[in-house]
Amino acid sequence: MESPTPGEISADGRAKTVPVHFSHSDEPLLLSSIHARGLALQIFDGTVQSILVRTSGVDSQKNVYAMLRKKYGVPASIVRKPLANRMSEPVDGISASWVFADLRVTFEGLGATSDDGLLAITTPGSFAHAASSPR
Repeated sequence: MESPTPGEISADGRAKTVPVHFSHSDEPLLLSSIHARGLALQIFDGTVQSILVRTSGVDSQKNVYAMLRKKYGVPASIVRKPLANRMSEPVDGISASWVFADLRVTFEGLGATSDDGLLAITTPGSFAHAASSPR
């Protein structure tokens, strides 16, 4: 883990986003198997409330979605969004979410480009803090 920068700490000092890095030999299989580009923890009052994983987009979205479906079952919502990939050929981006009493899992297979995506695992505490934080 590295120390958060001032921009990664909330105005009240209670929340921070902390980037996490692993050496190749210590990298969890989960991260290497989904070609993760980055992992960050969102911490509120000393407790991890969210895990954010940047994925490699079109290169990993099918594998990430399959892994999430195996772990969490059928998503509460799923949308396929068309986006041009690197070769200007259309590809569907997967947008899915799973909602549980104590956890929400959100997956965007493709982000602004076909080379990035995002997996977010969040607790109700993260929503409560976001709702109460000044915008």
